[in-house]
Amino acid sequence: MNLIFLKWVNFMERVELDEIDIKILRTLQRDARNPFANIAEKSGVSTDTIIRRFNKMKKEGIISGTTLLLNPKKFGYEYIASFSINVNLPHIKEVIKFIQEIPEVLLAVPLIGRDSLFILAIFKEINRLGEVRDLIKSHPHVKNIGINIWVGEVLLCPENFDLNPLKK
Repeated sequence: MNLIFLKWVNFMERVELDEIDIKILRTLQRDARNPFANIAEKSGVSTDTIIRRFNKMKKEGIISGTTLLLNPKKFGYEYIASFSINVNLPHIKEVIKFIQEIPEVLLAVPLIGRDSLFILAIFKEINRLGEVRDLIKSHPHVKNIGINIWVGEVLLCPENFDLNPLKK
């Protein structure tokens, strides 16, 4: 029991950041290819300092990789929707597996709270969104479903965004 508690305390350990760390993170969030020398110049410290701090944050798990943000509308996906789904609890994994087979679904994760699952999906046509909603509702362990359609420009970075159908 104590070992589990110690691991939990270690997991919950809060990381302290200063203004330079925050400047590194904010700059790289905007453009992960921004050279460390540019960040150093704007921060008033050496490039070595930025590299050392970056590596420390990476080692501590604050930074995990880099990614591209994709604009789904450029690929013809006009609608992005999030689904909040209530599921009979013992069947969450079964429902997630069922939902992940739907081509438009980018993300399906369990939740703790009012809803059991959060789903993120992209659609080329609004009527397909309704079809997917009905398909999910048809699963015997889905109790109810709510949908939010995202508006405005949205950039996505899920690695399971399938680009193969877009090949010429």
